[in-house]
Amino acid sequence: WIRTRKKLLVRGQSWEKILLWVRYGLFTHPVFGPVLIDTGYTQDSVNSKERSLALRIYSNLLRPQLNQHEQPEAFLALFNLKPEDIRVVLITHFHPDHISGLRLFRNARFITKGKAWQRISSGFELQNVRHGIFRELIPEDFVDRMDALETKPRVQPKRIESSVFKEGWDVFNDNSLLAIPLPGHANGHFGLLFENLSKPLLYAVDTQWLLGALEEERGASYITRTIVSAPKLVASTTNLVSRFKKYGGEVILCHDPNPTSFDLINSKADL
Repeated sequence: WIRTRKKLLVRGQSWEKILLWVRYGLFTHPVFGPVLIDTGYTQDSVNSKERSLALRIYSNLLRPQLNQHEQPEAFLALFNLKPEDIRVVLITHFHPDHISGLRLFRNARFITKGKAWQRISSGFELQNVRHGIFRELIPEDFVDRMDALETKPRVQPKRIESSVFKEGWDVFNDNSLLAIPLPGHANGHFGLLFENLSKPLLYAVDTQWLLGALEEERGASYITRTIVSAPKLVASTTNLVSRFKKYGGEVILCHDPNPTSFDLINSKADL
């Protein structure tokens, strides 16, 4: 979790203190087995002595606090799993709170937006750092293990609640999970639509930091607008996700501090 103030995140909010959670997810696919959605923060980005100066500055500014019992190894152990048991990691985008633990998963394929990786790998280091991208967190053999979303079939959502999204990538080619482009926050940023649940669920990742801001369709604060990749697209994406929720879909955000029915562990910390 990260301690901050609402006004620093969302335009028109108060200076009230708030704890932002940092979620990552796990689900079981009938063919590919346990699948991880991002990795959350780990020691590599928060405490490692080998961090670059840029990554040290980043972590000193945000001061993320790790819950040791919720680190990937401890979390997976609850399901009698180890990092080497994970065969697929879905990378919604490349910010540190989503990729810090990639090196733990030596046997996994990485499914992500190929064009986003191309921009990162061909961009100048300073440009990457400005947008919160630190290549030191990415495994050396990343390219050999990457499956680009662009190679997956593009399909239209079937449910009425999901009709606001024109199409998505069929991640496993079985209509069990659609990757929905949600541009604005970061290059290649996408959400995950579980349409086959009784109530379709969209993990909208970092479309907004707070669910309340999503429902009110509030814009990002000045500070967050300087960090995101395309500020103008944040508003249109927020509107899209908000419509999905109004039509009856369920939305989970990575950082909203309110517990959801899908949260396995409800961490609390004092402000």
